[in-house]
Amino acid sequence: MDSLDQIYSKVLDMQDGCSQMAAKNRSECLCNSCQSSSPAMPWLQEDTNRVEVGMVTYNANEGIVTHTGVNFWFTRGGRVLKRIETMSIWVDASRPDVSNLWTMVFGIIWTLLLLHIFCTEVKEIAIILINADTVWYMALLEEYVGFSNTVDWISLIVATVVAVFFVLLSYQSTELQVAMNVILQSEAGADREAYEESVSQFFAQCQAALEQERSSRIMLSIYPFMLMLRLLKSFDAQPRLAIITETLREASQDMLHFGLAFCGVCVCLCLQSVLIFGRDVEDLGNFGRALHFAFRIVFDEFDDKHFKELEMVSRPAAYVWFTAFEVLVVIILLNMLLAIIMDNYMMVKKRARLRQSLLHQIQELWRRWRMNRRKERVQLKEIWNAFAEEAVWNRKVMCQSDRLLNSHFLVELIPGLPPSQAERTLHNSWTQHLQETEAPFAVSEAHESLADLESSTRCIRSGLYFAFDVVHYFDSRPVPGTNDLVTDTQEKAIFKLAMNEAIEEEEELAAFTERAKREEKDSERTVVAFVEDQTARLSSEAAETLAQALQSLEKHQIHIEQREDAMTDAVRQMHARLLQLRSDAAIATRRLEKALYIREQRNKGSSAWRKRKAPVSVMIESSFGSDQAEFGAPTMELERLRLSNTT
Repeated sequence: MDSLDQIYSKVLDMQDGCSQMAAKNRSECLCNSCQSSSPAMPWLQEDTNRVEVGMVTYNANEGIVTHTGVNFWFTRGGRVLKRIETMSIWVDASRPDVSNLWTMVFGIIWTLLLLHIFCTEVKEIAIILINADTVWYMALLEEYVGFSNTVDWISLIVATVVAVFFVLLSYQSTELQVAMNVILQSEAGADREAYEESVSQFFAQCQAALEQERSSRIMLSIYPFMLMLRLLKSFDAQPRLAIITETLREASQDMLHFGLAFCGVCVCLCLQSVLIFGRDVEDLGNFGRALHFAFRIVFDEFDDKHFKELEMVSRPAAYVWFTAFEVLVVIILLNMLLAIIMDNYMMVKKRARLRQSLLHQIQELWRRWRMNRRKERVQLKEIWNAFAEEAVWNRKVMCQSDRLLNSHFLVELIPGLPPSQAERTLHNSWTQHLQETEAPFAVSEAHESLADLESSTRCIRSGLYFAFDVVHYFDSRPVPGTNDLVTDTQEKAIFKLAMNEAIEEEEELAAFTERAKREEKDSERTVVAFVEDQTARLSSEAAETLAQALQSLEKHQIHIEQREDAMTDAVRQMHARLLQLRSDAAIATRRLEKALYIREQRNKGSSAWRKRKAPVSVMIESSFGSDQAEFGAPTMELERLRLSNTT
């Protein structure tokens, strides 16, 4: 092992590039970078971008090897940025053990499921190729290639890559364990070159294993995205859950055109931010960072700190750029995207309103499972296989057949199929076929249907009036067959002509009635569907209007209660004020009475000239009145005086 002095000498040689060997009293350069370069140069130069100091630690309790790297970045402006990164890996993760038993069990189940999917897809491809009428790639393109099968194959490819990466990671972990054992088993006095070689191999193998572990994690992180696609694919089996995928499918064209405009605006604004703020703001140093910065602004992760960084560069430019981004992207474009999605969502939801819900489908599956256990029905897969075997597994021939099906034919074709299930299956199939092939009834078609209905009603009414007139005419005529009824030849001719016209009108009326019945049957379903849609719409609008009215009434009631509370407080304060005024008036009255009494007592024992000053008391008595109550008049007078002073 190197001593501390040797390490110091090697560091000094690395700093000056072995250019001062005479001053160091040495002739041999200890720097490996100087030995590999010609001429000898220091290891840290002007064109150096990054320097990494790494070390490896081993946790024996967990069996984890950790590589800690301290990275130094040297910018052109002279700044040195530091970042510490740690990467860990299990040395014996792939070794069969009790601790990872469940992991291995689930891994085997996952592999078997992948093999099942692969075999199913290969079998389907083989059937299509065997029954192909055209070139094989055209047959696959027409009958096999689709969203569902594409998702299956992409998930299979990603799963296979994940498995391959896991095998490579296991191999790298084994090699790392071998390299670490070589270092641990090496003796302290062994050959230095051999020891350095083993250490170099260990670090190289550790770096390779860590890189493989990182690649495996990245590839494994892609696999949940494939699971999400498979989940969306499975939603197509339930009409209510398929609203998500159908909405995206319906809005794909509008979102494509919107995406072009959105990307154009965002790219221009990001380029503008890089050109204006890229030299001074780290988050806008390049185009990729600018895109991420714009994404954060869209989701309101933009605070005062970021805006101050833009203001430090140029305040007017920061105001203009931020305002343009908020108005164009956040306010206009994002609301347009939301409007596109909501418009298509409402249309898809309207179509799926009458379809089977998830709870009803679960109940249907439970019913089928119980009936299968009691042997009261056969699985739908068996019905499909019976038709497929009859068509030699050629789906195109099977679906293009014009043969009419009935319940008796199904019972004879499929052994064990009950007649009730045959009728139910045919009815459900025909209903689903009509829902998928017939266009939904639109409000614009209601006028034409109602006009036809009104025309048919008018014709029926006219026919009924005519029949009534004919019946009334013949009821008012004499009974034929007697000698004295129809004697005139002209009258007989008129009678015969009327009979013929009545018969013709009756035949026309019967034909018209039959035609009207057929038209009524055809339009009845359309009218009922239209009425149901309008009823549902009016119910929702009425519920919304009622909710708004109740909300407005509640707000008005709260306002009235607040006004009543305010008025109650005002009355309570007024009552307290009046009580205070009454108390003050009583005190003033008692003081005045006391003053009058004192004056009267003084006047009784005073001289004549003092009595001349009594008009004050007399005036007071005359103002109060001699017949007034004891406290009534003075109290009212003082209350008026106090209220006037208060005003």
